[in-house]
Amino acid sequence: MGRAGGEQWYQDPNWRFEPVSLSSGRTIHPEDMDWNVPLSNGGANDARSAGKRLADRVKRGAGAVDHIFCSPAWRCQQTAHYMAVELGIKFKSVVGLHECYREGNGFADAAAKRFGKGAEPPWLTNKELGEMKMAVDTRFVDESEPTRVYESVPSYFSRMKSTLMWLCRKYPRGNIVIAGHLASGAIVRLILERPEVKQLDQDLMNSIPGLRVIPGSITTLKADGERWEFHDLDDAQFLWADRGSAAGASSFLEMAQMNGHGNPVLCCVASRSTSIVVSGSADNSLRVWDIKHKRCAGTLLGHSRPVLCCDISPDGQLIVSGSHDAELRFWDPQADAIDKGEQADAKCVLEIPSAHMKPVRCAKFSPDGNWVASGSYDKTVRLWTKRGFNAVVMEGHKGTVRSVAWHPYSAVVASAGEDKKILIWDVSGISEARSKMCEAPVPVVVDNAHNAAVATIQFAPSGDYLASGSYDGHIIIWRHAHQAKPERVRSIEAHPGRYVNCLVWSRDSKRIVSCSDDETIKVWTDEGELLVSMIGHRKAVCMVDFAGEDMLLSSSEDNTCRLWDVSQVALEKSKQHSLTMVAAAEGEQVSSSPETDKPRTKGGTVVDSAVTNARAGAKIDVRVRVRGESMDKVDNQVASEVSMKSFAEQERRAALEKERMENDKKGVLALRNQANLKQEQHQGLHTESCNQLCDKLKFLLDSLNSMEHDLASFQKQCDVKKLAYTEPPPARLSREGARKLKPPPSVSPLLSKFYPTSSN
Repeated sequence: MGRAGGEQWYQDPNWRFEPVSLSSGRTIHPEDMDWNVPLSNGGANDARSAGKRLADRVKRGAGAVDHIFCSPAWRCQQTAHYMAVELGIKFKSVVGLHECYREGNGFADAAAKRFGKGAEPPWLTNKELGEMKMAVDTRFVDESEPTRVYESVPSYFSRMKSTLMWLCRKYPRGNIVIAGHLASGAIVRLILERPEVKQLDQDLMNSIPGLRVIPGSITTLKADGERWEFHDLDDAQFLWADRGSAAGASSFLEMAQMNGHGNPVLCCVASRSTSIVVSGSADNSLRVWDIKHKRCAGTLLGHSRPVLCCDISPDGQLIVSGSHDAELRFWDPQADAIDKGEQADAKCVLEIPSAHMKPVRCAKFSPDGNWVASGSYDKTVRLWTKRGFNAVVMEGHKGTVRSVAWHPYSAVVASAGEDKKILIWDVSGISEARSKMCEAPVPVVVDNAHNAAVATIQFAPSGDYLASGSYDGHIIIWRHAHQAKPERVRSIEAHPGRYVNCLVWSRDSKRIVSCSDDETIKVWTDEGELLVSMIGHRKAVCMVDFAGEDMLLSSSEDNTCRLWDVSQVALEKSKQHSLTMVAAAEGEQVSSSPETDKPRTKGGTVVDSAVTNARAGAKIDVRVRVRGESMDKVDNQVASEVSMKSFAEQERRAALEKERMENDKKGVLALRNQANLKQEQHQGLHTESCNQLCDKLKFLLDSLNSMEHDLASFQKQCDVKKLAYTEPPPARLSREGARKLKPPPSVSPLLSKFYPTSSN
């Protein structure tokens, strides 16, 4: 939604604008941007690049366009505006094309809080947009049914269907572009290709490709009133960067960006024998990309949950994928057709449901392509043949198996897990015979290989070393991993305080590349020296792989894949640019390159790492001026001094960073000591309270014993008295007999009459 952050986001200067009064009597304020077209620089900059890019793809893929319809959401309106400007036509805003305002959506919750449940947000009409100098058709009368706050999915589908049918009747001819918000483009396809669908439910929404995408990025094209042809104009882009116009130091290395997935791209892999790369995403799909012809060659659909891993066979003829749905799938990408630039019909050739008891986290082809090793959340490693036979189940991990790797020339599999262990399995005795499952080998166990979960592992192509990366931010290189228990060679603090999500060896075994959730990709020598740190992705980088000797492939949670040039020449150029940037930061006079103020085009497509890296905060290209002279005209002595300053600045920054980390460490230790002290104090108070409670209980017990003793005494007294009252009276004596009795020494007056005295 373009918010700058916080409740008062619209106070940010980048999003602030003066209120606008309209002839209808309405006044548009900055805080209305969530529900109306923005007038700020922040919103315009994002929409400008998107609109121009889409217009360019429309020109190349569809020719003339007669109508552009868009959702009333502000970003869709601005994107449509810039597209219309490029194409020389007017756009039309249609309220019925807006997304579903279902409960739980942050946008809908905000609208409910402001307008109430069931309310219609105050969208701007086409006439009002015209007053704001938008390229809109002010004569267009919108008769579509508007969205309501907290609308249900079925009512959303019904509204969208009626809106599209109305547009079909109103504009039966001509090429139409529909720039929908979120799911709208996919819903357009569903409605017109599957009219038998009466109601849209959550399962159906999950099965629609491209459903969860950036607002405004799905566009569809109508060919004529009789037949509909669809071109997902922004659904699968392969943008080949013109690095001559690159902005930041990392931009010298970025070669291409691949857009198309609607959710984070969790895995990627490059073929060793063909020009294809494959990406898997949380949108449940895989995409096959053709580097040679710079295109998306196909989309693989079939998994019902996010795709967590994928790999390509050594001959490039087979793809394996593992998913959160616990399935393994084998695909035929039609690599030969892709290599010729032809349209490929990729398809699933084998499906293994319930390949594991839980989600499949990793899967790798063996060097000969005959086996696939898979690891899972069920803590097991399994070996599969290409025909889907599970030859062995290997148990040994006590946590999720995060990564598996094959030795390049030995029948050895290494596995890494969240239990901090690395297990080395000798699978030379495993047979492909389908008669029975083989007995699992006994692994070589490396306990506590890291201080946290081991997330990634890979053998060097030479076979001499094994590298592992962990959530503790370190890379460790091991030796003799395939012969005996691995021996630690060195440890590299690759991403301090962050996760090492993936690592990969270069094909000459001389470099290691790592990626992390700190949004960086780092290239290291096998001795642990950092060559370059590349920034371009806007979110965590999930996986990296070499797509050649000097070409690197990466995937990220920002929904993109990228290609990077990591050749020696490119690295040197990037390093020199970094030195120039540091020298500029030293206070030298800086002038902006006029060529970087505008994007360049190549092949008709606007591709500035210009656009992609500006969002990542990349610095603009600069040239250092010393005493009014260009840097390359300064004598060697001055250039050397500037270089020395830059290195000194780097050392100073490194020292400051180290000091900051030490202070953070001290702070953590202090907090830990405070916590321990508080715990001891609480334990002391607890002990004292327990002692007091014991004393009270002892006192009560003594009191109870005393009371019990008193009760026993009282009981005895009661028994005596009871006996006295119940004893029968003595027999009456005759007077003669009484005289013969001697009275006791003391006779009570009451009984004295029975004991007559001698006087009587």
